[in-house]
Amino acid sequence: MTLFAIGRSCSEERNLNVRLSFYVISKTMTLGIFALVQCILFVLIGNYVLQIRGMFWIDLGIVFMTAMAGVSLGLLVSSVVSDPIKRRRTLIKMKTTLTRVTPR
Repeated sequence: MTLFAIGRSCSEERNLNVRLSFYVISKTMTLGIFALVQCILFVLIGNYVLQIRGMFWIDLGIVFMTAMAGVSLGLLVSSVVSDPIKRRRTLIKMKTTLTRVTPR
């Protein structure tokens, strides 16, 4: 998807005249469903390869909460920054800041 297509889709979303709460809930639920499918596959494959037994639900809960935190941050940044190029720069700055803060 090109930057032009992203900018065009954002302007089309603004022209729908949908309530903000419905829009945010629908985006969060849609992205949450995709994140849940990815998390399930990740935990299933990871537990199979590492031969971990009996921790599927705990691992899934932790990974899914992390994914939803990422979805929330992505929605926050996309709502605050209107220009796609500035949005990308902001996400890169956030990523480098978070990698510096996390202990190794």
